Amino acid sequence: MGNEKYIGLVETDGDTEGNGRFWWFAVFEEFHLAMLGKQMWRLLTQLKSLAARILKAKYYPRTSILMAGLGYQPSYLWRSLLATKPLIERGKGWRLGNGQCIQVQGDKWIGATKSGKLCGTTSNIQPGLKVVNLIDVDRKHWRVEEVYRIFGKDAECIIKMHISPRLPPDRIIWTYSKSGHYTVKSANHVLRRKMSQQLAVPSTSSQNNAWKHLWNLCVPPKIKHFLWRACMNSLPTKTNYGNE
Repeated sequence: MGNEKYIGLVETDGDTEGNGRFWWFAVFEEFHLAMLGKQMWRLLTQLKSLAARILKAKYYPRTSILMAGLGYQPSYLWRSLLATKPLIERGKGWRLGNGQCIQVQGDKWIGATKSGKLCGTTSNIQPGLKVVNLIDVDRKHWRVEEVYRIFGKDAECIIKMHISPRLPPDRIIWTYSKSGHYTVKSANHVLRRKMSQQLAVPSTSSQNNAWKHLWNLCVPPKIKHFLWRACMNSLPTKTNYGNE
């Protein structure tokens, strides 16, 4: 009797430490966030779509979607979409056009740097300065003296950037793909690397944090319960049921 397993009861014996048993449901959450991130990306880049206009009217009428909060009595859908904000903000960048939408400080727009942002001193940059202020619109090239005055050694990275003679609108791009388009695969890789870094350093509270992470997942309650039972090895599988 003592060695028998009962389907539906959690297993308390054996190895209960470490992060191994939490890996697979963390992967599930990452894929879930990557899929939701695609919907969030569409709302960010396709402003004239019906879904974008409806959500904007309800939740962020005077700001952008990345600046929006939960609002009053948010729906489950809206809560789930907002859970992807850190992912979208991490991968969002700009393809330079006329520079009217790009903040010089804070936005990712410099292709020659790894982070897409300025690496040197930014003390000379006025708050709210936009890239269009660095462009000679009439001659369709950089205001070289102004760029060097403000950025010093970082100016070379900026001067080398091509300015289209057409001065098209600035375009939001996904920095983790060559095409600039959001893909679930690339987003999943970003989340996987982040998870690997978090699990690389074990801690005494890692298991408690993992359980808290599970119950805070943006998935229906029945999925949380299924994941909990799977982590506790209490699913009615052939292995658990045993060979009779």
